[in-house]
Amino acid sequence: MSNKPKLLVSLRRTFQSAGYADSTVRDYCRWVHRFIHFHNLRHPKDLGTIEVGEFINHIAVDLQLSSQSQTKALCAIVFLYSKILYQPIGDIENLVWSRHKKTLCGKQI
Repeated sequence: MSNKPKLLVSLRRTFQSAGYADSTVRDYCRWVHRFIHFHNLRHPKDLGTIEVGEFINHIAVDLQLSSQSQTKALCAIVFLYSKILYQPIGDIENLVWSRHKKTLCGKQI
């Protein structure tokens, strides 16, 4: 049995040691968790650029979240691959970016 910390624990520690705000650490770890669950609990080391693109598109198309949410998710995943897994992901092709307009209290601004 390995003494190596679990992936999300290691990710959280690395974010914290890099000086990220607690709220950012929490958000980014949630996005990585959602990414893993979206791909049926497959370890990210077994996933690549195509799977990252599928998840980012899922955020816009299926969940209909904002482009800001997509950007946060992508930043979290890129950090995971570059700083934890040491497998930088390449260019992600065919991304669908959300076109949802910004709203404040349900009113378009």
